[in-house]
Amino acid sequence: MKISYDDFFLVLPDNKRRREFAVTISEAGRFCLNSSLRQEVGESALEIFMSRDYNTVLMRLKEGGLRINKNGYFNSKLLIKEMAEKKISLPAHYIMEWEKGEKFWIGKREQHLIPLSAKKRQASKIVKLEEFV
Repeated sequence: MKISYDDFFLVLPDNKRRREFAVTISEAGRFCLNSSLRQEVGESALEIFMSRDYNTVLMRLKEGGLRINKNGYFNSKLLIKEMAEKKISLPAHYIMEWEKGEKFWIGKREQHLIPLSAKKRQASKIVKLEEFV
């Protein structure tokens, strides 16, 4: 049988993510680096800055700076208190990029994406499966 791939299209899963570097700030006050970003940062000490409108995170390597634990997070109750006062919805998700010239990580808050907890994600899969049955 001879197949022409021009007659077909590639099927990809929803929310296909390449090696994405991201930071999430949870409702519980955890400032979390995802595993890809954690691997890139390694054991390096960091300085972390937040824009006054909470839309941008900036991280740079800094001797004597903050060391992120091996699980990739630290707690900041003050940060989430300030975000709540500014009516910033949590969790807040930032996609990070490395700026070679300036030598820092910068991330913009994704306004439309709210990461789901594992429980909500599992429940949504069950609902979707029920729609097809």
